[in-house]
Amino acid sequence: MPEKIFSVSDAWVFTCLYYHQENHSRFDLRLLIGAADMLNHAILLEEEILSAFEKLQTTGILKVRYLKIQYSELGMEIIEKAKRTRGGLFMRVEITEKKLNSTRNKFQGGTINKTVMNHIKNGYRTAVDSYCTAHMPK
Repeated sequence: MPEKIFSVSDAWVFTCLYYHQENHSRFDLRLLIGAADMLNHAILLEEEILSAFEKLQTTGILKVRYLKIQYSELGMEIIEKAKRTRGGLFMRVEITEKKLNSTRNKFQGGTINKTVMNHIKNGYRTAVDSYCTAHMPK
């Protein structure tokens, strides 16, 4: 059995991206954090986001240019397959993980956009604080 490339955390990030960041839309870190909280009732760690973005970009599933999200053809196929698979909201991450790790995927490779990685590193704490201030009970 081949080793999995994508972890549950990677699938969690990707699921949040494709449900809340349209193709060619500007990447919004606070929106990603909010979507993750909605799906899993938890806040993504900075390391989880960085790891997922690294894997999604190096496999060619995701490209980021000028902080705009661009799903590749393979990325769009994975998204469509995951969306068509039956299951409730709380099954979405598990379904996406299976689709990401399918042996049928032909990864094309890609490069890591340093701008988005720095954006995540530099903006993580502010995005989490902003989200928590706006959405957590007082």
